[in-house]
Amino acid sequence: MPHKFLTSEELIPFLTQNGIDFECVEHEAVFTVDAMKEEMSKMPGLHYKNLFLRERKTGGFYLLVAAHDRVMNLNAVSKALRLTSRSGLRFASEEQLMEKLGVRQGSVTLLAMANDVDHCVTVLLDSTVMEQNDHLRWFHLMQNDVSAGLSLAALKKFLDLIGCQPTLLTFDSDGSVYIE
Repeated sequence: MPHKFLTSEELIPFLTQNGIDFECVEHEAVFTVDAMKEEMSKMPGLHYKNLFLRERKTGGFYLLVAAHDRVMNLNAVSKALRLTSRSGLRFASEEQLMEKLGVRQGSVTLLAMANDVDHCVTVLLDSTVMEQNDHLRWFHLMQNDVSAGLSLAALKKFLDLIGCQPTLLTFDSDGSVYIE
């Protein structure tokens, strides 16, 4: 029997019942980081792009969460993960995204990892996500017209709750990527 995924409406009580504090903001539906920039003024804090990726050779899945303005070089990320050019990363299909995390393209979010009950998706986090500061970290709530802002403590609590141990990546100004 297939796993039932949490929806946006179910994620809110899931977070609340588990003592994870967050702010919730409804906004225009956004499908790209560029479109999200217009909505950011309503949500002061840190914003991210979320890429759902698949390893070419093994078919392993990755969720890459990076600062919204970070230039992404999937070859550099693949190299940091010690993947060869044959087994490097590429974008997963929308069908695979729905199958693994229960969200559609444009709504990819770190919070969808609550739906990865089989722990088959590896989370790759820009190390800046976990830097100690007072900023809220904003993520879609399973759909692209509502976002949740979490403190670093709340984000850590969420990741612990769902059993997610992300791999932290450092992105250098020269385009290199390193695992912390």
